[in-house]
Amino acid sequence: MSPTNARQAALELLLEDVEPLVKRTEDVAALLTTLHGQLQVDSAALGALIRQDLEARPALLEAARRLGGSAGRIEAAAAAMPMGRAPQGRASGPARGWRPALTAAAAVAVISAALLVWWAGARSFEHADLGHALEQAWPALDAGTRAKVEQAMRQAVGPR
Repeated sequence: MSPTNARQAALELLLEDVEPLVKRTEDVAALLTTLHGQLQVDSAALGALIRQDLEARPALLEAARRLGGSAGRIEAAAAAMPMGRAPQGRASGPARGWRPALTAAAAVAVISAALLVWWAGARSFEHADLGHALEQAWPALDAGTRAKVEQAMRQAVGPR
């Protein structure tokens, strides 16, 4: 075998070994591109959820405060109503029915406020799970994606 043929045979063997590696590298590059796109979509969704939670939280707390105030006013009105014998000139049947109805309305208001606060807390747990997932994936993110996530967080949270 001549030196040229020996070199050519060695190159052919080398190319046979390298070609599958090149193919696998191209596949990994395509996968990374796909994952990067999915990560951008997921980080945008995370930013939107965080923004939505932060915007909804004050309104939920205000609604719960109003419900609590309404319950207090209903209870005060129920306590101020005369019970027992009806005053002269008033019907005894319907007048007696107001206190239980007002107490029930106050109970509904308190339960509604509690459910509203519970719902806001459940959403906070969902966002905590998303934050935990982002924290775990953070080291694998490239600098551009990290900058985008940080910018979305600054926009959602605002200056501190």
